[in-house]
Amino acid sequence: MGIGDSTNSNFNKIYDPTYYSRLTLKNSDSKRLSISYRSGLMILEIGKSIGSGDSFKVETEETIYLSPMKAHILTNQINSFIEYKKAGDIDPKKAFGVNAGMGEKVTYIAFSADTDGSNVITIGKFDGKGVIVESASFRMSIDFNYALNWDDLSANNLVKVFDNDAEIIMLRNAIADFSRSMSGAYGYSAFDINRYEQNKTNKRIDQIFDALGIERQSYGGNKSFSQNNFLNNTSSKSTSYEEIEDLLA
Repeated sequence: MGIGDSTNSNFNKIYDPTYYSRLTLKNSDSKRLSISYRSGLMILEIGKSIGSGDSFKVETEETIYLSPMKAHILTNQINSFIEYKKAGDIDPKKAFGVNAGMGEKVTYIAFSADTDGSNVITIGKFDGKGVIVESASFRMSIDFNYALNWDDLSANNLVKVFDNDAEIIMLRNAIADFSRSMSGAYGYSAFDINRYEQNKTNKRIDQIFDALGIERQSYGGNKSFSQNNFLNNTSSKSTSYEEIEDLLA
């Protein structure tokens, strides 16, 4: 049986790993908001750091799983929350968010602001009667992330300019990027740009297989051109970028 033959019993078995984002938000309360991805979902998790060194661990408090559609809607909600804050007159009870999943308990994520202007993320669950039965909150840092402005660069006369919305903007961008990229467009473009390098790798692997006498599944394609099109007197069943460029040349 050749490698890549679809009759192989393991051919359709796919291991779905978890991928962890480099973006993790932390605060002075030892809380953290982490991002990971699995099974086509974006996972936001609030946890608490416990211990240090070899005994360090993160204890999960609440988790929400976002589909690409929910991520898109949540992006818009975060934008609305940011605009609400800019208007002033903040009410700590007011929040913007989404729910995810349906069951005996419904998971939700909400963005609100405290009276000091700090951004607060809450993940929790409410029951079928609409009563919140569990929740955990993560308070984003305030007066922590900053840029530098110089009045006199040569004398290094500078001041810190705090950006208290840096964390929520980065989180919003990550959620928006997930909703957009799950269309497959980003992934395809990356593979397309890498096609020549991938072809080099495939040729090397083919040479190794040939040297070892290993059978493998092969795939081929046919290109077809014909002359009959009202735009340029040609028509083609081929749809590669290069072939279309040839037709338009």
